[in-house]
Amino acid sequence: MFKTLLSKIGLRSEAQPISATPHETLAQLRDAVAARLRSEPEVEEVAIDAGNPAALRVRLANGGREAVTGTVDVTNVYGRLYTLRNDLDREAAIENLVQSVLVTVRRPELDLQHVFANIRFRQPGNEQDAAASLAEELAGDVAIVLQLDTPQSLVGLSRADLGECSVAEIRKAARRNILRECRSSRKNGSMIT
Repeated sequence: MFKTLLSKIGLRSEAQPISATPHETLAQLRDAVAARLRSEPEVEEVAIDAGNPAALRVRLANGGREAVTGTVDVTNVYGRLYTLRNDLDREAAIENLVQSVLVTVRRPELDLQHVFANIRFRQPGNEQDAAASLAEELAGDVAIVLQLDTPQSLVGLSRADLGECSVAEIRKAARRNILRECRSSRKNGSMIT
């Protein structure tokens, strides 16, 4: 009966089981991401965190401005590849992660159709970035951050990204885009959030 029920909802008992032992460790995936990052011209330094098998410290050249440093964690990619039922291609997953890191210095062109407002916790230690970003305090450590939706990730917008647009125009576009997405996600008369 259970097999019949699973087949009715689209799951077959012949599906590949999740491997109990992935063919690589978290540290091996981290090392593969580090090697891929080192091949990019903007990457000045990649340091492996000896205390965390999932973490890398990365320093990126920022087109004449102060270098950007940050931590890259491969835990989510590893989980999507090996612990969840997922058919992600390993090389594509690594490439997507690398591109999501590089988008911080390869600033995409501002497209008002892809601007969104997101509620985020403020990151401690980023006072300089916070001063330049398009973020407004909501309450306590929570802020509304204006971001650009790129194929790899959401990128926080700064005043330098605005070009000819005003902050008011960006807010208006973000609101319009959120409403558009809410309308397009309605199913059977109710909204999925």
